[in-house]
Amino acid sequence: MNNRLEELPNELIWFIMEYIPPFDLFQTFFNLNQRFNTILYLINFRLNLLYTNKKQFDYFLNIIRPNIQLNRIESLYIDDISNRLDSIKFLKNLRSLTIDHLHTENLDLLAKDILPEFQQLNYLRLSSDFILKTEDVNSLTNVIFSERLSSLTYCYFSFQDFGRMSFDHLDRINQTLSLKTLIIDQWCHLRDFIQLLYFIPNIQRLTIRLFDSNTKG
Repeated sequence: MNNRLEELPNELIWFIMEYIPPFDLFQTFFNLNQRFNTILYLINFRLNLLYTNKKQFDYFLNIIRPNIQLNRIESLYIDDISNRLDSIKFLKNLRSLTIDHLHTENLDLLAKDILPEFQQLNYLRLSSDFILKTEDVNSLTNVIFSERLSSLTYCYFSFQDFGRMSFDHLDRINQTLSLKTLIIDQWCHLRDFIQLLYFIPNIQRLTIRLFDSNTKG
């Protein structure tokens, strides 16, 4: 099988390899020969690190990451169960990012040190089933609903153990002009919903849990 595969042109091998999960790809072809190492170095990767154990994640950090072009990592799926977010700051050309099980203590890190570096990011999906602090969620939305993510067109977030969304903290000098789809799987007061609209002037699809308690003030 290896001999027949090696008879194919590089472009075709490259095309085939992009459909193989990165862990399987490296465990099968890495260091097989110099030709395959060169092809691996140039592949566009869609990395799925959700629910990987420590051994698998260490393999990614120590084998996969040093032997690929980081600007060819197009999308990343990762969880925050084991505090792994700090390891993704180097992926500055990422276009799609999904993070599950966010911890409140890492929301500020995500907002201030990670997301602003992702200037090519156009798809962001965040979820958490942990208790989150309001100030940490506010830190995150301060970045999302601003010009700092200038390429972001799709955003989804769902925080199960968080109360209703509020946007009083947002600076009205900021808007996100690129955002076209926003899905917030949280409750939002009618007053806050109206306030949100100011920050997303070019929105085309908006989904949110809306309620009005009919209370004054």
